[in-house]
Amino acid sequence: MRAYQRLLQGLALVLPFPQPRKLIGAAALRSLPQQMGGRCWRRPLLVTNQQLQQLELPRPLLVELDRLGRPCHVFDQVPDNPTLASVEAGLQAYR
Repeated sequence: MRAYQRLLQGLALVLPFPQPRKLIGAAALRSLPQQMGGRCWRRPLLVTNQQLQQLELPRPLLVELDRLGRPCHVFDQVPDNPTLASVEAGLQAYR
């Protein structure tokens, strides 16, 4: 088992794994569509909860993605404390 872990650690150093980027601040929303531009994501999925959706906080992002020709599907069935059932429902929405 330890040899297997060492092998994976070594591969992680040389293989080009994508690094996550944190988008923080007032300009984060405006820069997200540009960040997506270099990727081949055709149908993004926005995962949120109903409260944020009712407050229309994701609306500027959705409008911008529509303008760029990348309509976004919204999954807003995330409870405050996500359960396994909500994760599975999100997976079904993703598929």
